[in-house]
Amino acid sequence: MIGFLSIEEYVKREKIDYNKLYDNMRIISKMDDMYSKYVTDIYREYKVLAKEKPCDIKEELINKLKVKEISVNDIGKCKVIISPSHLNTYFIIKNLNVHKEDVMIICFDMHSDTYDYNDALWKGNHFSKLLKEGYINNCMIIGVPKYKIENTYKDVPLDIKSKVIISDSLNFKSTIKRCKPKRIFISIDMDVLDTRKSKYTSIDYSPHTILEQISKLNVNDLLSDNSKELVKECVLIKNDLGYANLYKIGENRITIDVLCQKINEIISYCKEKNITLGFNNIYGDISEIIGNDYNFRTFNAIIKLLTVLGGETNERTI
Repeated sequence: MIGFLSIEEYVKREKIDYNKLYDNMRIISKMDDMYSKYVTDIYREYKVLAKEKPCDIKEELINKLKVKEISVNDIGKCKVIISPSHLNTYFIIKNLNVHKEDVMIICFDMHSDTYDYNDALWKGNHFSKLLKEGYINNCMIIGVPKYKIENTYKDVPLDIKSKVIISDSLNFKSTIKRCKPKRIFISIDMDVLDTRKSKYTSIDYSPHTILEQISKLNVNDLLSDNSKELVKECVLIKNDLGYANLYKIGENRITIDVLCQKINEIISYCKEKNITLGFNNIYGDISEIIGNDYNFRTFNAIIKLLTVLGGETNERTI
């Protein structure tokens, strides 16, 4: 069974009003600051999507792949778990590793998700909380852009910093040899992919998310003296703790085929070295799946991931 787990209420996103977006972009395209130019470039790349009919990704998964909505109690029944937010991985691991076995997480993500564990649980600190609480022993993050790695390490709490490995490289063998884990769990945040180039829109952090925010702006406000700040806020959307992650999101070089190849290499390596993979046939989870999917792009990427992770799709790509 492939499960869809959402600890928080799943909020279905409204489709972008492209007529309103068009009106807003006519104004923004004439601005000369960095963020306005950034948004204008994204709009030019994505505006063709207006001619395509989007579907809610959760509905696609349920209707086409027979994915089942599950609760925490159903986690052990699944082969792969899909979720709209990476914070669900916290509950998945706690449920699967109740005995706190030696586990290493290999996470493909553009962000390390190892912010301060003293903050309330959110998708930016679930790994640091799992490390602090002893549910995982090491966490290797693959996919953080090279220019972000130094600052990312600065945000990792000192007492768990030695257990966190952040890399822009796709090499993993030397890290596994050093950490010597008994068990490995693969966690995938879809924003690690080249979402801007491949136009994956049903991912929580994607360039399309920025256009959603732009489409909600009032035209009259964009004609005010505060217009540039409004555009900036759409690019640097902050949560309650002040973290903002949308700028340059999805500009990674990792394609879905490269990601699948690396996952296969990890699975083969674990078998070669007698490292237990996952828990009870659950090799990993796929997160940040939410929103409207245009032309089945995100859906087809998920199909490929489910195939390598052992999920039975019984469906061809669309």
